[in-house]
Amino acid sequence: MFRFLDGVTVNVPRKPAPSFGIDVKSIKEAVLKNSAKILMLTSPNNPDGSVISREEIEELLELPCLVVLDEAYIEFYGDEHSFIQEVPKRQNLIVLRTFSKRAALAGTENFITFRSVSISFFVNNRFTSWIRCFPTSSY
Repeated sequence: MFRFLDGVTVNVPRKPAPSFGIDVKSIKEAVLKNSAKILMLTSPNNPDGSVISREEIEELLELPCLVVLDEAYIEFYGDEHSFIQEVPKRQNLIVLRTFSKRAALAGTENFITFRSVSISFFVNNRFTSWIRCFPTSSY
């Protein structure tokens, strides 16, 4: 997706086994050094199931970039750990969900984005070439 938008991917390795946790310090350094516009995170992570702590996500939300949090597997960990409730409070947060995991609809590419109204304007106008349907609702 980002190469399509003329973006460059900057990979930051996870910590070694057994934790496979994220390295918040290295992520922050990479975002600032590369003037990153978007930070992609997955929690719970596939394939190891590791979860990014609330404190780590909140620290990363302080960065000067858009944070996209993919929660495709959150139903298997617990909805109470989701950041959806933070979307109305954060102008730089998008939370992704999908029906493919919890509703056994793999291959259908159904997803939901939860984002603020200001982000919705940008997303709806920028990504219309590959988003077929993009209803938006605000809190």
